[in-house]
Amino acid sequence: MKVTKFIEKTRNRVEIYIDDEYKFWLTKNEIKKLGLYEEMEMSIQKMNNILESIIVKKAKSKAILILKHSNKTEWELRQKLKKENYIDEVIDKAIEYLVKYDYVNDEKYAIEYAESGKKSSSLSYIEKKLKEKRIDTQIVSRIINNVEVDEEKVIQQLIKDNVDESNNMNKDSYQKLYGSLVKKGFNPTLVMKVIKNYPAQEQWVTLSI
Repeated sequence: MKVTKFIEKTRNRVEIYIDDEYKFWLTKNEIKKLGLYEEMEMSIQKMNNILESIIVKKAKSKAILILKHSNKTEWELRQKLKKENYIDEVIDKAIEYLVKYDYVNDEKYAIEYAESGKKSSSLSYIEKKLKEKRIDTQIVSRIINNVEVDEEKVIQQLIKDNVDESNNMNKDSYQKLYGSLVKKGFNPTLVMKVIKNYPAQEQWVTLSI
């Protein structure tokens, strides 16, 4: 194997190509300490040692830092690490470590997301969002089926939260309220029913949607 190319991406990040294939990035100090240079021969053992002792550790540290800012699903974290230019082999090992020590837990994430989301969104909307985050469909279905929520009461509370104390509604605000609730995945017929039965509805502009 041969180190065929260095590409300086930033002041302190250099991409390393081995046999013309991108493998990892190092800082200039790391390159100096490892004694790497273009056109040098490199054994598979040395390359694997660099991956294990330096690159995978960096990926783990970066992932933990990302998770400190906000919880992520396994798929979301993979996308973040790809943007940091780690190859799949490195990402797989970092994710394996994070799952083992419960830094990443898609089922736990889905439960927390559903419990929080049911206060402002429909279960169908929550299910859609969880699937977009690439959480296993069986996990999503099981969690959604176990969530207890009265969507009519949720809609009532959302209306209450979005109507000012004077209950002053006009045609535009009425349409906007209806549209926002439907976008959250609530059944349009149920939304209309709740709006029409809302205590202050007689003060609102009548509108057929």
